[in-house]
Amino acid sequence: MRAHVGFAHHSGYRELCGYLHPPCTSCGPPETHRAFATDAERLAHAVERTKISTRQYARRQSAWLRRKLLPAVVDSDVLVYPLDATRSPLASARTLLQSAWPER
Repeated sequence: MRAHVGFAHHSGYRELCGYLHPPCTSCGPPETHRAFATDAERLAHAVERTKISTRQYARRQSAWLRRKLLPAVVDSDVLVYPLDATRSPLASARTLLQSAWPER
């Protein structure tokens, strides 16, 4: 059993494992392990693969939210307060509080 099998599911771990421990066949398919001329090239490749896997993970999360979570919430009496991640946490908290407890 591989010692790091639990961590291999996290975005970026597989990609950086190949950089830190080449060739690490337990971290991903062999085609992701290429020969690089320099460590800088290997790091750049790992960073690019991390960005790609992060985008893919975010896309899967969004799809799951649309397909599973939102329909379940709409059919229930649960109140949902969407937050804008581009705003500051304080502004989001203020908006949430104003929505949940409007002044009378």
